[in-house]
Formats: sequence, C-alpha cells, structure tokens
Amino acid sequence: MSAAGLPSVPDQFKVYDSNTIDPKYSRYFTYGWLGSLALALLFSSSFLVLIRSFRSGRFFCGWFIDEDLSPRRKLPSLDQTLHQALLKAEDGDSSRSYKTAKRRGSNKRVLSANQAIVNDGLASAGRLVPTTLGGGGPEVVYRMISRIVYLGIVLLCVLKDAQLSSNPNRFGFLTLAQLTPLFLLSTKNNPLAFILSTGYEKINWAHRWLGRTVWLTATCHGAMWAYKHGRQYTLSNQKTRWGLAVYSFLCLSALTSIKPIRSKCYTLFWIAHMMSIIGFFATIAYHTPFAQPWIYPPIALYAFDLCARLVKLRFKDAELIPLEGMTLIHIPHATHGWLPGQHVYLRIFTSNWSALEPAHPFTILSPPRHPSQTDSSAVERGDGLILLAGCSGNWTRSIHSLARTGQSSCTKAVTSEDSEKTDTPGVAVSVMLDGPYGSFGAHGLSEEKAEVVICIAGGSGVSFLIALAEEARAEWAAIGSRARSGVKVIELIWVVRTLAMYTSLEALLSPLLSSRVRLSVYLTQSPPPTANEDAPTVRPYTTLHFIKPDLGATLRTLMDEHAPVSGVSVRACGPSGLVRQVERSVGELGRAVRTEVGGISFEAESFNV
Repeated sequence: MSAAGLPSVPDQFKVYDSNTIDPKYSRYFTYGWLGSLALALLFSSSFLVLIRSFRSGRFFCGWFIDEDLSPRRKLPSLDQTLHQALLKAEDGDSSRSYKTAKRRGSNKRVLSANQAIVNDGLASAGRLVPTTLGGGGPEVVYRMISRIVYLGIVLLCVLKDAQLSSNPNRFGFLTLAQLTPLFLLSTKNNPLAFILSTGYEKINWAHRWLGRTVWLTATCHGAMWAYKHGRQYTLSNQKTRWGLAVYSFLCLSALTSIKPIRSKCYTLFWIAHMMSIIGFFATIAYHTPFAQPWIYPPIALYAFDLCARLVKLRFKDAELIPLEGMTLIHIPHATHGWLPGQHVYLRIFTSNWSALEPAHPFTILSPPRHPSQTDSSAVERGDGLILLAGCSGNWTRSIHSLARTGQSSCTKAVTSEDSEKTDTPGVAVSVMLDGPYGSFGAHGLSEEKAEVVICIAGGSGVSFLIALAEEARAEWAAIGSRARSGVKVIELIWVVRTLAMYTSLEALLSPLLSSRVRLSVYLTQSPPPTANEDAPTVRPYTTLHFIKPDLGATLRTLMDEHAPVSGVSVRACGPSGLVRQVERSVGELGRAVRTEVGGISFEAESFNV
C-alpha cells in the first residue's frame, strides 16, 4: 500500500522510466572515471615531479616563446663559421680517414633492486602482448590497464539495472557522458597532461581510443532502437531524424580517423574532424534535451585550448637553409622560452601551399638563450630558434626544394644586398609558430636520477639528440653551484640514411661531444669504403657503422659496458617504426640485466597522426 492508502504497483509491472534512471548512471560514470583518474594520480609521482620542477625553476619555463623585439641594424643569423661549416659539409669532403673514440667504462654504485624488479615485471607482462599491438615494453601494460579499467566502468554503468531490450537509452546517456574525457584528452593545452607533467602527444592515444568507444556506444544505442521497432522503424519521427544526423557526423569522424587516412590524407582528416565536431554539437541538442548539460564542458575545454594557442602564436621571419636530405629552419628573433626537447608547430606562408595545409611539428634543435645573455654570446651560439626538417614527405620535400631554388611568388631568394643583412645565404620566408609543446619541467636532465642516458634517434630526430646534449652541457656546467642531475654518461645513437646527411650536421654535433657524451652513427644506405677509397674522418668520441643497427644487441652491449650503475634511462625519437623497435628492445631485456643496472626507464618522442 502507498502512503495515501492506494495500492502500489508491483515492481514487475512498473514501466522503466529511462529519463529518470539513466541520467543517474551517466553521473555515476563521471564519478567513476574521475575517481579512477584521481586514484592513479595519487599513487603516481606526478605531484612530486611538479613540486621538484617548481623548486628548480623549470616549472616557469616552456610555456611561451619569448621574442627579441629590440631594434637591430641587421638581422641576427647563424654564426658565420658554423654556417660555412654546414655548407662545406653539404658539398661533401672525401678526404677523410677512420678514427674511433676510446670507450671508457664506469664504476658506479648500484641502487636497490626494488625498482628493477617492478620494471622487469611490467616488461615481462609487455612481452606477452603481440607485437602488432605494440607489445614489448612497460608502456603497453599501463595502456592496457587504463583500457580495462575504463571499459569496466562503461560496462558496469551500461548493464547495471538496465532494461536495454525495452529501452536502450542507457547507451545514449553513456555516449554523452564520455564527451568530457574525450575532449579532455584531445587538446594541445591539456590540463591532464600538465598534471601528469608530460606532453599532450604522450596521451593522445587515449583520445583516439575513447573516440572509438563513443562511436561504439552510439552505434549500440541506434542499432537497438532500430531492432526494437523492426519494420515499423520510420523517419517520420523528428527525434529519429536528428538522431540519424548525429550518428552520421560520428561516423564521418570515425571513418576519417582511421590510420591510413590520417597518415596519407591528414588535411582531409582535419577538415572532416572539424566539420563533424560542429555538426555533432549542432544536432545533438535537437535530438535530446538531456544533451545540454553534457556539451558545455567539452566546448569549454576546446575554447580554453583555442585561447591558449592564440596566446602562443608567433609570426616571425625565418630563413631556410638546405642541407643534404634535410632543411635547417632558422627563426632568429625567437630567443628563449622553451625547454630542451620541446617542439613547435610550424606553418610557412607561400602561395604554393593552401591556407588549409595543417601546421607540422618539429623538435627544437637550439638551446634557449637566457635573457641575461648578451647579444655577442647569443650570436656565438647561433641566436634564435632552429628547427630541422627531414625530407620524409611531400611537405618537407617542398620546403627543401624551396630552400634550394627560392622559387615562390611569396618568397624571395636572398640577394647580395640581403646577404649584408643576414650574413648567410638562404631563402627568407614568413612563418607561424605555435608552441612550445611537450613535457613541462618534469623530464629534464636536471631531474633525471639515472646515471646513464641512452638516446636513440632516426633521421631528423637528431634534433632531440642535439637538444639533450646541449642540456647536459648546461647542466654539468652549473653542477658546482647546485647539483641536481645524477646523469654521468650519455650515449647518443643516430640512425641515418647516408654519410652526407651525417657530415651536413657534423659541425653541430661535434662541439657537444666529450668523454661523457659519445655518438654512434649508423648509416643504413651508405656502403663502407673499399680498400681503394679514403675512409671518412671521424671526430673524437664518434663511431661510424655502415650497417643497419640491431638495437636489441646494441642496448645489451651498452648495458654490459656501463654496469653496475644506478639506473639507465632509454629515450627514443624519430619515426614510429624506430620508436616501437626501441620499446620492444627495452622490453626484451631480461630481469638480470635490469637488476644489474639498477632499473631501466623508457621515454619516447614521436609525432604520430
């Protein structure tokens, strides 16, 4: 009996009120993913890393590119000696002879094996994952755990006390609830990436995966309603028509987001993505009034990202300098404001490229100039921001051709009159910079506790090697006043196609090498010199190999050489195939090796679309 004395309806005869019950589970889902995220952050070292970076001062760096707006009598450019060395190396010099750097061992203390055991357990679990799924390293284990937890929360909220056969609206409400984490992981200026002290590109895989989950729940929502109505399913209902419009935009986004289209037709993907987002939000509010509370947080996140990117935008004059198989991009008036290893998005303004051509990411090669430095010391180091673009696609090949020929209606080849202003030959262009992006002050060498850092790069990923070596030199120079870094040896491995590509950057690499920073270059397409040919000269602390590297064997050799140490950090930058190979090689290192070197960590820098 009810409170008014009327008989109550038995539970088996009650009509399922979806509009009252299902929104509660959308909120439960939100509590679930927020609670899981907070729990993961609580047991991670992210907050400790933020505190350390705040104390060291790195927290205040890497947000915006600062400009030198003071009037100058001439445009500052690369140091003349350095630039002439680059041009001379580009022409090639066959009178070279072999020299190899003397290898030295290291005797260092050994950490407790606890960290090594944890890393070994994650690596062992990673080896159980098929190679096609990215198996081989601890990173894939973290990703799998995140996916399992997220899917578990989704399934629990979908199936708990739901009557999907009679009213499948629960799938629709869960689709709406997933919009906030989807957009949270999509932006470049990402609050979550900031808390994790990492770059947005390191967690963008989760955005792609959540996008597929959103499409799947929306598909289940529509398919079950169509099955429920059967042959009576009609488009005369306005709610149904708007629902089909919403689902069409979701399908457009999902179809154009598959890997082949993203890789081969990125402009098409970008345009379709923007159209589908606008269309989705424009139609979902007409499909259901319950969508309105769920569309405000994604719009707010995206608006914040756009505002932050507008603040970071810089329009600058730049100079294109052609090298062998690469192009050096010099922006002289961008002086500091980035951290070593960060990257910017670059757009070049010419009539040959459409205004819809997306900006392209490049790792910053040059070290930031401290504001207290004088102009003379800055010019000596090459005053400005320097990027390196390898000829690996149509856009970068067009840049290289432009740098060589200067043929464009919106650019001009530097004349003899201009040479007096720039000190160097090249092609002057106007560029737009968006950045810097990447890890905030958490993963610099100043906070690195491993004693040995092994950095492996492919092609134009050498920018990451140079930035790392520059940071190491600056850190070791200041170590007397405030010693924070535990790094004692850095091994640089560069995988590049030809000897000419190496010699074109030899003038930049050689000054950074020492007994503590050594370079191994693997030339994959250059045959070794014959007995009748002069062998190329190798600078001190450099070794040339005319073979494709076996990264697994190389890593094991370096581990044996440096053991025992208090930790090894392996970093990779370059093509996605090389980065995956390095990650698998790290995962294949056995427990005994990890224990002997005090644990192995891995970090990747790769721009995958």
